[in-house]
Amino acid sequence: MLTLKFVTDVRDMEYEIVKFHGELDQSTLKTAETQIDQLVETTKSQYLIFDLSDMKFTNSEGVGFIISTHVKLVKRKRQLYIAAPKSNVQEVFDLIGLPKIISVFSSINEAISFIKKK
Repeated sequence: MLTLKFVTDVRDMEYEIVKFHGELDQSTLKTAETQIDQLVETTKSQYLIFDLSDMKFTNSEGVGFIISTHVKLVKRKRQLYIAAPKSNVQEVFDLIGLPKIISVFSSINEAISFIKKK
């Protein structure tokens, strides 16, 4: 099961955070795609941060979804960042080479600080 929580700081519309809870795999992919595609279409924020601190598992299909979201944002001149993946999720990212494509930060605060320095 996967749930997504959308966190928008009304004081700072520069970024939005999507907090993933659960597992991102074939069984939850369609729901995630629908919700994230809607956000990509409607957000005014320059940056989207995926907070993966509560995501227990992903596989190559989940990584494909993340890369697809990244591509959609780049086409709109926006950026995706990943924050706080658990060690088992980070291992999947490293095996596939995701950090070479999308910046991965150890915490939400680190990702936000990076955005603020831009």
